[in-house]
Amino acid sequence: MNGVIMKAIVVSILMLMLSHSIVFSQSGWMQINSGTSSSLSNEFFLNENTGWICGSYGTIIKTTNKGVNWILQQSNMNFELSDIHFINENTGWAAGGVFVSPGTTDNRMNLCKTTNGGMNWNVILNETDFDNRLSVIYFSDASNGIALGRGGNGSVTTGVIRRTSNGGTNWSYNGFRSTVRKQIDSHSNIWIISKYADDTGHDTSYLQYSSDFGITWNTKLKTSQHAFLDFNLVDDSTIILLTRIDTNAFANGILLTTNAGTDWRLTAFFAGSAVFNLEFVDVNTGWAAGSRIYRTTDGGSNWLEQLNVYPLDINGVLMRDYKSGIAYGDQGILYTTSTGGIMNAVTYSSTTPKDFELYQNYPNPFNPITIINYEIRKNSYVSIKVYDVSGKYVTTVVSEVKSAGRHEVEFNASELSSGLYFYSLLINGRIVSTKRMVLIR
Repeated sequence: MNGVIMKAIVVSILMLMLSHSIVFSQSGWMQINSGTSSSLSNEFFLNENTGWICGSYGTIIKTTNKGVNWILQQSNMNFELSDIHFINENTGWAAGGVFVSPGTTDNRMNLCKTTNGGMNWNVILNETDFDNRLSVIYFSDASNGIALGRGGNGSVTTGVIRRTSNGGTNWSYNGFRSTVRKQIDSHSNIWIISKYADDTGHDTSYLQYSSDFGITWNTKLKTSQHAFLDFNLVDDSTIILLTRIDTNAFANGILLTTNAGTDWRLTAFFAGSAVFNLEFVDVNTGWAAGSRIYRTTDGGSNWLEQLNVYPLDINGVLMRDYKSGIAYGDQGILYTTSTGGIMNAVTYSSTTPKDFELYQNYPNPFNPITIINYEIRKNSYVSIKVYDVSGKYVTTVVSEVKSAGRHEVEFNASELSSGLYFYSLLINGRIVSTKRMVLIR
């Protein structure tokens, strides 16, 4: 399977670079007041109206009107909360902890609980752990719960899995892989993405599920070719994974199965910034988010940029349907949409930007020298970086402060093999435009 996936990376990006145009839109997302400046990390909605979001410094906020207004429910705990779960309007749990550095007694695993809808929170777990903090929490009823964690000891990732059968008073402890995300399917199975990484190149990502509260796990996908970031369970047969192909190039991939994991199809895409959140409402329509929010209507082949919050990050997107949703992230930023984030889309690649312009190289195709022109409207730190067809970083052509105006640089590809490449213009460290070029030897 790994060989098939790797081949799909090359084919998908090749098709993408030949046909893809980057599209942007005016934002259909409206910023609202969250009531906090703490970073928000994860959400849980009990129904259409009532939901909670947790975050750093023990922060919890609550809405009872679909996210229009939020009430701050400070849990009075000075640790990060990574996940939150409720079984009814009164009873809920939040999980997190502290991770200072590997192997120190400052690291802790923490859980808190409320029985009055979040008005008051009590610590039910506060344990020192040399390597881990908790990242996932789920309860099937008032008694039975599971918590998983993530961490590392400096040379290898670590993880933990804990279970309770008395509402959180007592917890078992077992080692596990580092776990970052969970989903619960329609049959109450627990799905997770986890990873193993070390200093010897044995990094592996896992998609697994358990029907017995984590006692045994069934593996749906295991690969060393991808780093899983997020995933969606669209229905019993359709699973969509967000994966990172190359960190430097912001090359991402959507791994899709429509037969419950028997076969997987990769669609690669190149975003202008890192994305690490995924939200699909069907096999075609979805959102990916990082410092920007993007939307696709063709299963990830093409993406529309909807919102840019750089240098902050969106840490989560929740869509109730095709139009209604929320997005939340660093420093308490909170956005809502009633249009799916869409408003007056325009094609970006054929227009002149306000602050910069990256021109097509010439000649193109070329052998082995080509000229790249770009224009900036104000003094900025400029980089031009080149990537190969798989999204792997190749070289930096420019990296220095440039004055306002039009500039020209020569790129000599005499040491490269024939093929398709793409080059990106970075302004003050952020990719703002990308174009393709073809080397023929």
